[in-house]
Amino acid sequence: MAPLPPSNRYIAPETTKVFILPAVAAADGIPTRAEITAGTEIADEINDWSGFNKQTASVPTTSVGSRFTPTIPGMQTSEDSSLTMHADKNGDDGRALFVEDGIYYVVFMDGGDVDAQNLDKLMDVYPTRCSSVSKVRNAAGTDNTKIMVSMTITRRPVENVPVPAAA
Repeated sequence: MAPLPPSNRYIAPETTKVFILPAVAAADGIPTRAEITAGTEIADEINDWSGFNKQTASVPTTSVGSRFTPTIPGMQTSEDSSLTMHADKNGDDGRALFVEDGIYYVVFMDGGDVDAQNLDKLMDVYPTRCSSVSKVRNAAGTDNTKIMVSMTITRRPVENVPVPAAA
């Protein structure tokens, strides 16, 4: 087996793009370039995120023939997820984009969006429902006020699919 080639490493700031899409029409959950363009790019307003992953439980498969209990992959879930965004004094922030119980598709382009030099980028798409939009305040004045958008993952995320080419 050949070794993995050296990775082209990166950090999220100035690389990762995050889009919020109001809809994805395809049954496979993969958005078109037109749907991405119609969405809102929010990477510059994100302070942090949590969740947006997939986890698999292990199922023990005991046997009276052995004291060792092997496991097999079981049910998959996604932990509760959230986007922490910078707050705006006049409310022109995440509160203007998200409403509780709203349906959104969160698109992560971890390696960035495609461009003329590099068409081989991947994205993950998380179908979500917004469970709450709340303020994160800091009375000490050591950090700016933020908006936390809590979300649940409503269907299996689509992972590692090609970012559609720009028009």
